Amino acid sequence: MSRKVDIKKLIKGCQRRLQKLKEQQAIMGLNTPPHILTEIEDIEAEIEELQKELKELEKDEPNYSIIWSELRKGRVVPFLGSGASFDHELVHCLADKIEFSSDVPCDRDDLAQVASYCVAEEDRSILLSCLCEEVFKRGSQVGKIHYFLADLVDLVDVPLLITTNYDDLIEHAFKLKSKPFHLVMHPTDSKDWPDFALWWKSDADKPEYYKLNEFPPWLEDTNTIIYKMHGGVDPQTKKCNNCVITNCVITEEDHVKFLACMTRQSAIPVPVSFRLHRRRFLFLGYGLYDWNLRVLLKYLKAKPISSKVETASNEIHMSTSEDLRSWAIQDHPSKLEKTFWGAYQVKLYDRKIDDFVDKMRTRML
Repeated sequence: MSRKVDIKKLIKGCQRRLQKLKEQQAIMGLNTPPHILTEIEDIEAEIEELQKELKELEKDEPNYSIIWSELRKGRVVPFLGSGASFDHELVHCLADKIEFSSDVPCDRDDLAQVASYCVAEEDRSILLSCLCEEVFKRGSQVGKIHYFLADLVDLVDVPLLITTNYDDLIEHAFKLKSKPFHLVMHPTDSKDWPDFALWWKSDADKPEYYKLNEFPPWLEDTNTIIYKMHGGVDPQTKKCNNCVITNCVITEEDHVKFLACMTRQSAIPVPVSFRLHRRRFLFLGYGLYDWNLRVLLKYLKAKPISSKVETASNEIHMSTSEDLRSWAIQDHPSKLEKTFWGAYQVKLYDRKIDDFVDKMRTRML
């Protein structure tokens, strides 16, 4: 249910209650009890606020035609966050599993902090074991957004798709739809990971190791690259029903190391980085409370690194990401997050992802 529908129901409920109170006031006249008069004032104020919010929502509707047009031109990189996954519940599941407690309630909402606590209290092996169990043994279902992105590749050019989620829902959706794809992750549990990345070619069981600046140019390959920026499950172990998460950026220390590599322009494979900086972003299910996501976004909006990758003629004169407006779809963003998105030239829309997908699918017909 969309926020607009929620607000309309709230307004209708308030109006019914207000009508009853005013009927009582009309009957009792000057003898109306103070608590009824106070409640009437409160409900009228609440209705006014709800109507203001509804007006803003109706005014700030995503321009689906523009987004679809840019998607068709291959100029948009979908970017999946925890709101498009079970990962948004992961922190509380992990905190419960390791019996994490804190005097500050919001500490239980910080996945990196809870993960760091687990490593400090136990070890990284325990953390990864708990993570794999919670992510892949809870029966997470492929959602509308995953199917939508898989279907999208039949109609438009989707050269790159990025996710910071640890699950394999997007890969599963592509497989269910028989859509080939490349999978790229960092070997973050290896001491060499800042300089290398793992590449699973379409339908490959085992990855190939590449230095970040020596990846082959994929511009002639029409298959989508799924780049799992923060890692995830090893596809080979998943096939054996013995899933193991061996590569993930999850603790505070992991994020610091990853972002430090980004500042040296050595965290992302060159061809992937090149494609990032030549396109708009469509952030789906991202919130900007976490400082590491804000640093990541700042990097993505920076100018591209130098690259030897040859470009297609229609890409040579494209603007950098700093010049392009991107979009974010987030359910009930906070005032703070709205400010952060605006600072990074990202147009934020307060929408449920499923509602956004439903509207976008009408453009696919």
